[in-house]
Amino acid sequence: MLQKFEFLMKNIVKSAALFACLGCIFSCQNRTQTATVISPQEQNLPLNVNCENVKIDSACFLGTDLLNQLLPMLKHYDGIPPHLAFSLPQLWTAECKLPTFSPDFDIWVVSDISEQPLMKVLITINHDPQPIIIQAVPIALNLGNEKQNTIESEVWTATIDETYNVLVTKKYEKIYSLTDSTKHLNNISTTKEDMYTIESLGTLSYTPQMEYDIDYEAIIQFADTAVIGKITEDNWELNALKIQNTAQEYDIIFMTVYRQFDKISIRNHYGEEIDIVDITPFIERHTTGYIALKKGETPLYIPYCSDTECFAKAMPYFDIEYWDEEE
Repeated sequence: MLQKFEFLMKNIVKSAALFACLGCIFSCQNRTQTATVISPQEQNLPLNVNCENVKIDSACFLGTDLLNQLLPMLKHYDGIPPHLAFSLPQLWTAECKLPTFSPDFDIWVVSDISEQPLMKVLITINHDPQPIIIQAVPIALNLGNEKQNTIESEVWTATIDETYNVLVTKKYEKIYSLTDSTKHLNNISTTKEDMYTIESLGTLSYTPQMEYDIDYEAIIQFADTAVIGKITEDNWELNALKIQNTAQEYDIIFMTVYRQFDKISIRNHYGEEIDIVDITPFIERHTTGYIALKKGETPLYIPYCSDTECFAKAMPYFDIEYWDEEE
C-alpha cells in the first residue's frame, strides 16, 4: 500500500512539473506573440513623407526579430545612396500603415526613434506565420554636416500615390562660406529622384534614375595663387563672368580653379561628378590661363586673354561654330 502511494505521488509530481513546463512554454509563446504583434495607425493615400517629428507609440516599437531583418536591408537597396555618411539608428517604430490591395502583406512606414527622426523607411511585411519583411527602402532622410568653411545638408522626401507609386526626391547642398580661400568655389545643389512601385507580391520594383551623357566640353580658368599670390591679371573676375554666361548658351561647363590641380572634379549642370582631370603638366609651365577640355581629347591650353579671344580659340577645338555678336 505504501509503495502504491509513493508511486502515485511520484506521478503527481511529474504531472505537476509537466503542466508547469507547458504553462511556462505557452506563457513565453504568448509573450513573444504579444511583443511582435504591431498594429500602427492607418493613413490614407496619397501620403507625403518627411522627417518631421513622429508620435511615438511604445506598442509599435520594432522588436529584435524585425530589426535583425530591417537593418541589413538598409545597407543594400536599389536607388541613389546618400552623399553624407551616417550610422544607422538602432531603435525604430512603426509610424503608420497604408491601405493594402492584398491580404498577403502589409505596407508600413517605419521611423527611427529620436527627437528629430533621421530616416524613414517604407517596408512591405508578411505576417504568416511570423512577421517577415519582404522588402525595405529608405524614403525620407534628414542629414547635416558642418565643417570649416562648408555646410552640407541632405533631405529626402517622398510621395506615395493611390496607385502605389513611390516618388523619392533627394536634395543635396554644399555651401561654402565667403572667405578668401573659398570665394572662388562654386556651391553645389542637386536634386535627384528615385521611383518605386509596390507590386502584388509585396516587392518594390525600382525604376533606375535617368543616366546623363558623360560626353562634355569644359573650360577651366585657372591661376596658381600659391606661386603668384594675388591675381593681377586685368578683368579676371569680369572675364570669368562673361565666359560663364556664354558657356551656358553652348552647354559648355565653366569653372575657376586655384589649387588641387591634380584632381579637378568636372561636374555637369546637375552637379553630378562626370570626370576627374589632372592639369598639373600645364601648371608646371603656366601660372594663369585657360584649359579647354573635351571628353576623350587632349586638353588645349589657352594663354590668359579676353573672353572673346578665349572662345575664338576654344570653339574650333570643340567643333562649334562661334562668332562674337559684338563684332
